[in-house]
Amino acid sequence: MIVSNIQIQDSPDALVVTASHGSAGAVGCLVPWLIFWAFGLVCLAIGDRSLEAIGVLAAPALVGLFLLGLIVYSVAGKDRLIVGPEGITWEREAVVTFDRRTIGRDKLRALEVKHALPQGKRRGREHWRLVIHGEDFDIRFGESLDKAELEGLLARVRARLAADGVEPGSRDTDADRADADAADANDADAGSRRRAGRRELKLKMPYEAILFGLVVGVSLVVRFSTLPPDAGGLFFQVWIAAVGLSVLAALPPYLKPWPRAVVSLVLVPDLMLLVWGSTLFAPQLLFPFMFLGGVIGAACYFWSASRRPPALLFALAAVPLSVGVWAYAVPHMRTLQHLRTLGPGELREVRIEDERNKTALVIDDRATLRAIAEQLADTSPYSPNHEGIAQPQRMTLRLDDGSTIDCKIGKGNRVNPDTVWIAFGVEDYQNASLYPTLRAQGVFDKPAPAAPPDKAK
Repeated sequence: MIVSNIQIQDSPDALVVTASHGSAGAVGCLVPWLIFWAFGLVCLAIGDRSLEAIGVLAAPALVGLFLLGLIVYSVAGKDRLIVGPEGITWEREAVVTFDRRTIGRDKLRALEVKHALPQGKRRGREHWRLVIHGEDFDIRFGESLDKAELEGLLARVRARLAADGVEPGSRDTDADRADADAADANDADAGSRRRAGRRELKLKMPYEAILFGLVVGVSLVVRFSTLPPDAGGLFFQVWIAAVGLSVLAALPPYLKPWPRAVVSLVLVPDLMLLVWGSTLFAPQLLFPFMFLGGVIGAACYFWSASRRPPALLFALAAVPLSVGVWAYAVPHMRTLQHLRTLGPGELREVRIEDERNKTALVIDDRATLRAIAEQLADTSPYSPNHEGIAQPQRMTLRLDDGSTIDCKIGKGNRVNPDTVWIAFGVEDYQNASLYPTLRAQGVFDKPAPAAPPDKAK
């Protein structure tokens, strides 16, 4: 017989209960992420096949494999409970069986239907499961079922055990229930209690927030110790840190295991990239990652709450944001990093055009080019505070391989007048080391005003 998403087969040998994890909503959430993740990885791999690039792509590739595993598990994942004369066996499979536990009839202690979350973390959410208590460990089954279905399943399991001559107890006393709640509170984040007597290190703050907090601390030290002043960039970094810590401190403990895994492997790295990237890139370049992290967090929250329509809606919103990440943000990041890592002999020519005065300056002296390539490594983000680029000129860097890097440059900003303002579209940067070299070439010298006409004539 089939009840909801479980199948029960009662034969003379055993009672077999199979619960399917098949979820169209979960597949709909994950497939768009995987498609654009894979598309972006392929594009980057084709563009740069160096060992350094492959090393950078290793972590995103592992995340893509994890997403693929989640999709397979959402389609083919099953939990199976086998109740027979020898005891109770629990299996978890997705194409192959990757976990199995058995409680023998002589080690069976009690059966009950209880809330999946400890008392202090329920907040009105109704997630129940069948708990089979053994001497060494417990088996938990049916978290996707409602309470009425689980109580009916509990009755059938008890009847089968009674027919086989096994009479397990129940957690009916207040002391037993208090012990069970305390035990679940100790391992709620881990998802399952392993062995009796095992002690887990409990932290008041989720590990996701602790890891993110460490990255925040290191990134702030880097900003204050190595970067020139940038009030806008500092504000963005502190704001991302505050929001990220608040979300990671509050959200993960209330998520189911799989949504929490997505948060740990996708949202946490995204937030780390935002807070660390603010020391390397302009905030505008990081906006797609910020919005992508927001929809991922919302999708995981609704997924964990079994609210599929909003979860699917937020997951679909990740599609255009993923396009923005791979088509806009990542190529610009690579351009900036290429600019900062130019080799001494990689720069062939620098052409600077003043479009207003219709003049052009070409720098091809090898010593000057070598100095410019080294000084470009000091390019850092700058967030304009209601100001625009002064004396804008177009600079084209021509490299030995024939490629070019185009940007606009200007003289100074509100914080430091003796710096080079570098603009890539709406993304602004600053470089004080480059200013003396370009000034020595006459780049920022204002042209002499034209002589007034002689009125006597």
